[in-house]
Parts: sequence; structure tokens; C-alpha cells
Amino acid sequence: MDRYAVFVDAGYFFAEGSRSLVGRRERRHALQLDQEKAIQRLKDLAREHLPNRELLRIYWYDGVFGRQKSDEQTSIAFLNDVKLRLGSINEEGRQKGVDALIVTDLIELARRHVISDAILLSGDEDVRTGVEIAQNYGVRVHLLGIASDVQSLSDHLVQEADTLLPSLEKADIEQFLRHIPGDNLKIIADAVHDFVADLGDEERRQSKESWNAREYQIPESVDRRLLPHCRERLGRFLETDETKHMRVCFWTELSKIA
Repeated sequence: MDRYAVFVDAGYFFAEGSRSLVGRRERRHALQLDQEKAIQRLKDLAREHLPNRELLRIYWYDGVFGRQKSDEQTSIAFLNDVKLRLGSINEEGRQKGVDALIVTDLIELARRHVISDAILLSGDEDVRTGVEIAQNYGVRVHLLGIASDVQSLSDHLVQEADTLLPSLEKADIEQFLRHIPGDNLKIIADAVHDFVADLGDEERRQSKESWNAREYQIPESVDRRLLPHCRERLGRFLETDETKHMRVCFWTELSKIA
């Protein structure tokens, strides 16, 4: 079957995308992604390299903290031709299980002869086993990286790939990824600090119980006041990543209170 799939490691995508934009690795809440433009750029690039092949779908691999997807993850899951696959994020902020998902999907699609080619946007050597096994089933693997001031691709992964595609350059990244100025994030953090300081004892207790139960959800009665409070301070509606940053700041401030 002359079809291909695109495998995107979102952790790599955001880390190296931000490094390409601003010269350093930024946390996710400091970045804003235009999802439709990003997916379309990947489709266009794949079509340029594999003009006689048909797209199966784009697999988007990301990590989730706790049980609830972020607004950004929920949104990208609804895009046409995109399959969201989720690993986890531990308390240190590191992805767990994402590489294993990539390897499993790559091998399974190859074993069933669903695809003839795979475009892999990842720099992690841990997916090399999946590349090798998929190749044994006849799949050609094309590695796509992101250009930055540092070497973002594992040498071993580059050696295993059938082709190394031209890296996404800063001009490409700027079309769909934006760095959110730190001042806005500080405004949100300060607003959350003041909000938590004014919370009543009962609402603090309920919020802490939610955290300790590892539900990672702000009680609805609190959350529906927190968002407009931050919106008023910022002077506009919050972007998706800013909303996520707001909730992270809430848990951080709450943890400081005995």
C-alpha cells in the first residue's frame, strides 16, 4: 500500500521549535501554537517529499499530567487527519511512555503493511528500535528535524533513517509557533498569587483535597472565578497556554500554604 504516516513527538517539536525561535528551550506555557497551520505545513512538506504517496494520518504524541487533557490537546484531537496519542508527564515534568507509543504504532503499521513510508519528527534515540523493525517490514523511514544552534537529532537515529529531510527552519517555525512574552505570564502569576491569598479556608481545603487525590482539577466554584480574575488583570481573554499556566500557578501558590 503506497501510503505514509507522519509521527510527531510533540515534546521534541515544542522544545526544539522554541530553541529555533528564541535560542533557548522554553516551557510549553510560554508558547502558542497555531495547530491548523502546523498540521498543514507538515502535510505540505510530506507531499513535497512523497508526491506519489497518500497520507494515512498524522500521529501526534504528547504527555498529559494527571487524567485530564489540556485544552490544546483536546483541540488538536479534533483536527482532520490527526490522531492524538497520549503518554504521561511525571512530577518532574518529563514525558513517560511517549517513545514507546511511537515505537508501537510504527511497528504495528509496518507489520500490517498499512504504510510504505513513515516521516518521523523526533530526535530521541529511544525510537530507533521502532525504526529498525519497521524497515525490516519494508517501510522506508524519513527523519525530519528542527534547525537550531544545537544538534537536536540523535546521530544513531540519523544513521538508521533511510533519508534525512531538510530541517524545519526558523522561517517555517514562525508560521505556526509564537513565543508568549514573559511579562504576560508574570501578570497571570501575580494575579493568581493575589487570588489564592484571598481564598477562604473552605475553598483552600477543597482545592488541596482535589490535589492530594491526584485529580489535578481546580474545584468548579473556584475555577469559574479564577479565570475572569486573571482576564481582568491581563486586559483580554487568555490564550490556551496562558490558561494552562494560570492553573499551574494556582497549584504552586496553594502548595505554599500550610
